[in-house]
Amino acid sequence: MESIIVLNDAELEVIIKKAIGEYKRQEEAKKKKDKYHDTYELMKIYRDVAIHIERSISEAEQLKIEGMSDKQKKVFLNSVRESKVRSMLMTTHIDVMVKEIEERRKREGREKEYQAFELYFFNGMTYDEIAEKLECGNNTPRRWVSGVLRELSPLIWGYDALPA
Repeated sequence: MESIIVLNDAELEVIIKKAIGEYKRQEEAKKKKDKYHDTYELMKIYRDVAIHIERSISEAEQLKIEGMSDKQKKVFLNSVRESKVRSMLMTTHIDVMVKEIEERRKREGREKEYQAFELYFFNGMTYDEIAEKLECGNNTPRRWVSGVLRELSPLIWGYDALPA
């Protein structure tokens, strides 16, 4: 047998407002988590992007592809150049913001936290290798790197890192 719940308008309004509020809280948490994840992913590919900037083919003399028309070569080169410029802009922005984090950590006497971040993302070391090198607990480098990423995220993304 089914039971039917009867609500008056005021009760229904309270339930709807609570549901909407909970939905908004979940969306804000998701957006904040997404920007943290975006920052993590951005830092994971930083070294590869630096290689792209350094080694990408952006001049006609570098092309050794047979059978491409001059127009096709021009389109290809323009595409690579645009990618290279966007990559240069973003890596320069990241460099400035990472320098800010380094300076903050030094002022606060927390250099090892920045050093763990640098070893992980720029040197490609594992958390275990970092723990050994910095003579700390096995979970400490992961915690330090996560803390730096949380602080770095709004520096990189600005207001976009804020929940909606």
